[in-house]
Formats: sequence, C-alpha cells, structure tokens
Amino acid sequence: MLTGSFANMKKNKRLLYIYSIFIPLNFAFKAICLNLLQERRGNENKHKSLKYLISSYNLINISLLIIIISSAVSFLFVNFYAYQTTQLHRIEHIHILQFSFTITTSVTSLIISCIKFHKHIQKMLIILLELDALLKIPEIFYKNIVKLIKTLTILFVILYVILTGTDMSSCRFSDQIAVCLIFDATIDYAVFAHLLTAVLYITFIFVVKGRFEMLNNYIMSDKIFNAYSKIMAYEKLGIIYINKANCNTGLLIKEDINEFHASLEQGNCNNHIFIKTFHELEYFKKQKMHYQILRIVHESLCNIVDSINTIFGFQIFLFILTSFTEITSNLYYTVCYAINQANMEFDKVIVLINILIWVIMYFTFLFITTGICNLTVINVNKTIIFLQRLLLIPEIHPGISAEIQLFLQQAINRKVRFTAFDFFTVNFKLMSSIVGGITTLLVMLVQ
Repeated sequence: MLTGSFANMKKNKRLLYIYSIFIPLNFAFKAICLNLLQERRGNENKHKSLKYLISSYNLINISLLIIIISSAVSFLFVNFYAYQTTQLHRIEHIHILQFSFTITTSVTSLIISCIKFHKHIQKMLIILLELDALLKIPEIFYKNIVKLIKTLTILFVILYVILTGTDMSSCRFSDQIAVCLIFDATIDYAVFAHLLTAVLYITFIFVVKGRFEMLNNYIMSDKIFNAYSKIMAYEKLGIIYINKANCNTGLLIKEDINEFHASLEQGNCNNHIFIKTFHELEYFKKQKMHYQILRIVHESLCNIVDSINTIFGFQIFLFILTSFTEITSNLYYTVCYAINQANMEFDKVIVLINILIWVIMYFTFLFITTGICNLTVINVNKTIIFLQRLLLIPEIHPGISAEIQLFLQQAINRKVRFTAFDFFTVNFKLMSSIVGGITTLLVMLVQ
C-alpha cells in the first residue's frame, strides 16, 4: 500500500512537487530561451507578470532565430562559393547540406515549441496534479524522480559542453576562423535545442509510464482471489460470512460449496452459511467506486498521451529526421576519410572521434526515445490483460463484473500510441527501420 501524505497536502504544495520534476529541465531550456514553468508572484500582478514573461522570452527567441538564420545563410554562401571555385569533394558537400538541414529543422522546432509550450505544458501539469491526488502518490516518488532527472540533465549538459568545446577547438585549423566559430556555435545551439526537446519528451513519457504502472497495481490490488480457496474468497469479498458458532469450517467440503452455489442461484440460504445482501455491503460500494475512479484515471492518462502527441509530435518528427541525417552523414564522412587518408594527423583523428561520439549520442537518444515509448505502450496493454484476469474470477459479484467489463471495453477501444506528427509510430519497429535505412543509404553512398 502506498504511504505518504501527498493526497492530504494543500493543492499549492502538491503542484510544487509536480513542478519540481521539471525544474532541472526548465533551467536547461532557459539556455535556448524557452520557459516551461511560469512563476506567478501574487494575484494582483498575475496577468501583468505573465504577459511580460512571455513577451520578453518571445523577443529573445526572435532575435536568436534571426542570428541563427543569418549565420546559416552566410556560412552556406561562403561554402557554396568555395565549392564552385575549388570543387570540394562530395563528402564535404554532403556535410554542408546536413548542417543546413539541422539548422533549418532546429529553427522550425524552436518556433513550434515557442507556440505550444506556453499553451499546453501548464495545463498538462495541472491534470497530472489531479491524477496524483487520486492515485495517492507518495512524496518519495517525486524525490526519486527529481534526483534521477537532475543527474541525467547534469550529465547531458556536461557531455554536450565537452563535445561543443572540442568542435570549436577544431576551428583553429580553418582558414576562416570567425565564420567557423559562428557556424559551430549556431549548429551546436541547433543540436542542443533538438536534444533538449527530446529529453523533455522522454521525461513526460517516463512520468506517464509510472502512472500506468501504478494504475495496474491498483487494478490487481485484490490478490486474495488467487491466494485463497473459494470459500475463503467468498468470505474475504464480503459476499458471505460463516457463523463459526454453528458451523465447523473444517467440515466444509466440495458438497457444501456446491450447495452454496445452488443457494446463490435459488436465493436460498444454507443453515451454516448466511448470504449478505449487497445493498448492505460497504465493500461492494467501495469496489465499484474503486474501478470507476480507475476508469477516470485511465481516460485522463490517455488524454495526456494525446496531449504529448499534440505538443511534441512535430518536434519529434523533426528530431528523428535530423538524427537520421546526422548519423548517416557523419558516418559517411568518417568512413570516407578513414578510407582515403592512409596517414591522418592527430588533430584529424580527434575530430573524427568527436564526430563518432556525436553519432553515438544521437543513436542513444533515438534508442531511449523509442524504448520509453515502447515500454509505456506495453504497460498500457497490461491493463487489458489484468482486467481480463479479473473477469475470470468466478467469485466476483455481477455488479463489480459489469464495472470491470466497462473498464475493459474502454481500455480496448482507447488505444495508446506515440506518434511523430502521425507520420509514424514511435517504437522499436521505428528504430529497426532507422538502422536499416542508415545501413542501406551508407552502403549506397560509399559505393
């Protein structure tokens, strides 16, 4: 049974626990001028501060987007001119096109995020707050998640800073150091925006996955069905009680149980077994309310999944496309240089190793993203399995059975899936398709 006093807290304090999960990511998002959590200090300044906060962040976003686009255009112009005059190798040209695509998708993703985050994130957190109150989630649950997310965010930022520093240090070998530094800063900012959006997407799905697991635990909370004999199960369920003064329970054998079943059907009572009327049973009312609440929780969680698809669908679609192009072009760049250059300089080796680390990072993010979506859908499907198991229990009262059947019908009809703007479903099948596509395209390019 869950412990803790989360359900008894004031709403503001519970909301603070919900927000605490996303505070580490909120600090990271401020680096790309997006604010997830809006602080409201005082009711009298509520509208004024909110308007100022959104407008100031939008102003910074617009300024940075102009810088990104200008830097990208200037770099592409310089490199296009170089390509026309010196006839750069095909791998350099593909690398430039890949950079251009990454910057374009990042700018688009940022614009969409600016519009959707302020509109939907707060509403989704409020819904999670109400669900957590229903599920009586303990405080320790939030503390553990906050520690995990804080640790992962710090590790991600440290690794990203190291890779960015390595990228920029390679500009000292360029003939156009200023252009190289501006472009590296631009492309690193673009990549950071993509990866951070993926981190937030993963975090929300991780939170939803935990709620579905708790929902399944509540569904199977009455494990006495399989742990006791029929006569014990009847008594535990509150359907009957045994008058031990007049009846020796040790003498209850198969014939007694058959007689009890017959008395249930005919509405009669055995001398030793007294059937309670369900109108007098508090247990029956609690059980029916139990499954009604769980149905509401399930429906709300499915709505949150729909909201996640609405908020992040297009950004995740761009992230997957960008990851595909980044992995393919970087692997192609590395393989071609490794084949064509017999004796590479040490600095070039470091650059290639850095590129491979970027490939590993993108691949890891793709694997985690598809994996967490896949695991969440598995947990959702377990709800159907657990409800079907409950219906196999013969001791369940028809009223409770009807409630479970309604719940089962809802779970079957309410399919949960995570999509990338409805272009494809995000799961392990997508991951296998990406790996196959990268392998095929890489072989074609190398040949």
